[in-house]
Amino acid sequence: MKKDVISNSINKISDEYIEEAIDELYKNPLDNAPKEIVNMKRKNFYRIAVAMAACLILGVGTIACAKILFNVNHREAKPNEIFSIEYFDQVTGEMETNVWEDAKYVMTFDGPDECNAVEFKEHWLPAAPNESRNAFQTNSEGWRTGLTSEFSEGDVDESMLEYFIEVYYAPQFKNDGAMLILYCTPEEITEDHRSNYDIIKIRGTRDGYKGIEDSNFYIMLNESAGYVIVLSGSSDIETLEHIANELEIRETSNVISSKYYSNHVVFLDPGRG
Repeated sequence: MKKDVISNSINKISDEYIEEAIDELYKNPLDNAPKEIVNMKRKNFYRIAVAMAACLILGVGTIACAKILFNVNHREAKPNEIFSIEYFDQVTGEMETNVWEDAKYVMTFDGPDECNAVEFKEHWLPAAPNESRNAFQTNSEGWRTGLTSEFSEGDVDESMLEYFIEVYYAPQFKNDGAMLILYCTPEEITEDHRSNYDIIKIRGTRDGYKGIEDSNFYIMLNESAGYVIVLSGSSDIETLEHIANELEIRETSNVISSKYYSNHVVFLDPGRG
């Protein structure tokens, strides 16, 4: 009931009022600001408004309500922008460096150092997963840390995933880390908010990569808990959203720390290399 009151109160605030308030808050007009900055400011204002409304309605201290563990900045990659990771090559027995210079899209995070791990159960899928090829952990109760499903016919199909569910954590992208889209060209990007999540939907093409044209992303950001769930694959956005809406997600006692990661850059493109 209290959540409904908060949500209804916030939803009555007009976009025009929010933009006017943002302009006053940041002392600069939004018309000339880069799109990613406008989006971040609008989101930050919205979160602040929600937190303050909750505090006023529930009579809770502001500090307790306004817990945001990270903010995200998503943008097109800059020309000649370079990202790299180091890895151990089992063939040569030496550390090697992998360099990416042609990323299409970049997501960066401003924190935190630690957060709790999460796991999920899926309650709707367009096709049964291939459990024998699923590389992610699943416990006896069906809680997962990730899930893959791949086409089953032909060489072309074997290189692409129909749907792919991955969990990432903001701490792993500390120290100039980033989530990248390398091979998919974003054609349409939309943003939404659902329950505890900011949503980024990306419809993209892979320029006929191995005969595959579509590659889509449905990205769920939970800034108050520190994690990101990425659904991707050749399935259309509506199918990925349906899967996301039927996910049951729970937080665990396991702690994810930035110190656990030697590499802080990942790419999201679904497929088998």
